[in-house]
Amino acid sequence: GAGPAVRSAGGGRNEAQWRMLTGIGSAYAGEETRAQNDLRRLLNRTADDRIDVLLAQRFAGAAGNGRRAVTIEWDGIDTLSPWRFGLANALAEGPEPAETAQAESHYQAALELDPDYVEAWNNLGNLLADSGRLSPAVAAFREAVRRRPDDAALPLNMAKKLEAGGRFDEARQAYRATLKIEPGHLAGLAGRARAERLYGRRQCGRKPLPAPRGR
Repeated sequence: GAGPAVRSAGGGRNEAQWRMLTGIGSAYAGEETRAQNDLRRLLNRTADDRIDVLLAQRFAGAAGNGRRAVTIEWDGIDTLSPWRFGLANALAEGPEPAETAQAESHYQAALELDPDYVEAWNNLGNLLADSGRLSPAVAAFREAVRRRPDDAALPLNMAKKLEAGGRFDEARQAYRATLKIEPGHLAGLAGRARAERLYGRRQCGRKPLPAPRGR
């Protein structure tokens, strides 16, 4: 992810999002205590974006032994930026439907400005899939894959959503696309085997029972 790049770039930036990324990167580099201390200081200095820092604390806490209870309260939150939605989605900390609609409009607006914004296509697909709209989600995922055909993470993400939605034939094809880009991808190999098995079971269940033999 972005953690190593952020850490190697140093602390020359003051933006709150950059500091949150730095904290998350520290946690996943094995410095959980430092990460939580940095994020706690940022929380104390933040007025408008407190929920973002809380989400970052929850994300950093998932890294290891530095875990701590973090309560996420959405009451009073009337905006859902792509950054906020991305953290919440990664944590399965689902926003309310109105906030989901707002996030969708953010992604659509971003894509109108830059149709080649691959991350926006991918995140839009995640949002649509997680809100039960798998077909438009797949269309968004395919746009992301088309624009960055050498990134194995994109068809892999699509495959997982298709599998979760019970569309096993399409899922196994997406896993195959992942392996075409990166043949040794462990998650792709495991996913393909699983989707093939689930698809096979479904096909067997659709076959008519053999007629009983006469005696």
